[in-house]
Amino acid sequence: MSIKKKSMQCVKLAVLSTALLMVGNAFAAGWTNVLDGNIRQLGQSLIGVLIMAGVVGGIAAILYGGKLWWDKANNRTGDDVKAMSIVFSMVAGAFMLALSFVAVTTVETLGGSQSDVGDTSKIRIR
Repeated sequence: MSIKKKSMQCVKLAVLSTALLMVGNAFAAGWTNVLDGNIRQLGQSLIGVLIMAGVVGGIAAILYGGKLWWDKANNRTGDDVKAMSIVFSMVAGAFMLALSFVAVTTVETLGGSQSDVGDTSKIRIR
């Protein structure tokens, strides 16, 4: 390829890039707003899932601690069960339940509803 053809390709590429830059700015605001809204909604959904996982995990941990307690009390397979593993699973389950309760209650106390948990669009820091 000759130098003249290469320079013509460079000029065409520069014109095309400039045109895309000018047009891209007009559409970028719309795309970023859509992307920002989707990311915000995804974050809100993930926080809701984490709160529900905390509730389910907390209940499961408390039930597991109760099962360990039952096994230790009936001497079936409770010989290898330590008292601290029972206490730890029950305390961890209670903590997970309390943490999810505090998250929802804080939002509701501040005037929101349960659907506002994780929504950052209404937060104004002064």
